[in-house]
Amino acid sequence: MAFAAACAAKALAVSRKHRAADEVTLAAETQLHEIITRSLQRADVDSARFQNFLHHKDQQAARELIAADEETQALAAELSVVLDRIEPGVHPVVAGDILAARALLEAASRIQGRIFEENQRATQGARK
Repeated sequence: MAFAAACAAKALAVSRKHRAADEVTLAAETQLHEIITRSLQRADVDSARFQNFLHHKDQQAARELIAADEETQALAAELSVVLDRIEPGVHPVVAGDILAARALLEAASRIQGRIFEENQRATQGARK
């Protein structure tokens, strides 16, 4: 997901070389950099929560693991909204970067969805 956001940020940066950035573009650049940072942090949190669940297998660890998955899915949805918002203003020379961002986001979302399903099954007994 961080790589998807980075592709979008690159598209905006290159687009700015062809025309001045408006408020939407500047806000999107900031948001994309935050998404990159949060995506990398999410990976660490997800890993730590999964490891915690494997060691404890209690209700709290199960809830935290599922919450981590939900937070990652929410971040993916946020990135999708940003991509929709910026795509019309991206210079044609970097339209492929938006296509790449969407493909990477789709892959990350599918993987995360699968992990979420597996974690729900694994934690089902502990969450009750």
